[in-house]
Amino acid sequence: MSGPVTKIGSPGSRPPYPAPLAILADMKDEVIATVRSSVPPGENWPDLRKTWGFRRDPLTPLLDCYERYGPVFSIRVLFGANVFMIGPEANHFMLVSGRENFSWRKGRMGDLIPLLGDGLLTTDGQFHDTSRALIMPAFHRERVVAAAEVMAAEAAGAADAIDAAEPLDVYHWTRDLAMRIAMQALFGFDPDSNRAEEMAATFERGLGFYGREYPMQL
Repeated sequence: MSGPVTKIGSPGSRPPYPAPLAILADMKDEVIATVRSSVPPGENWPDLRKTWGFRRDPLTPLLDCYERYGPVFSIRVLFGANVFMIGPEANHFMLVSGRENFSWRKGRMGDLIPLLGDGLLTTDGQFHDTSRALIMPAFHRERVVAAAEVMAAEAAGAADAIDAAEPLDVYHWTRDLAMRIAMQALFGFDPDSNRAEEMAATFERGLGFYGREYPMQL
């Protein structure tokens, strides 16, 4: 029987960072991609008006293109053509049956590397699969039951703390609850300890850096 895994290899090179280098890399990749094959149908002509509309309301043009072009289409936002895949069949192909054709690391998830490091959301291939296998024990039935108990207890405590006579910021309340559950259920920290509060504050600051408007992240 083999021993515990002590080395899982290299996650691969990191994408260009900061943004100016990423923009140049994106433009180069698009040129190479269009030489090898065509971009999926969609709104592919540069159009500042459409870009501004996408900035204000991204869902409407996405649904419109889905109706007109099908589950795979492209929209040019500012300098780059972005390919979207919407619907159950497209999602299954991207995440399961054809996942070897896609890269989290070279896509926009790569922007999260400064915040998350080389984690499951920012790696691909064998490194990703091995890392995923290492954490699977955390999702065994007994652990899931224990996590559910933590969720129920934290949710009940958060609900009891609501003052019906005062306005409630539901967004802040929900984020705080989710952070407390993650701290305790996933990492084993006491959410009321100074260490946990420090980590939560640091994570929130880092997450805030990525709180840019969705189209600007493309």
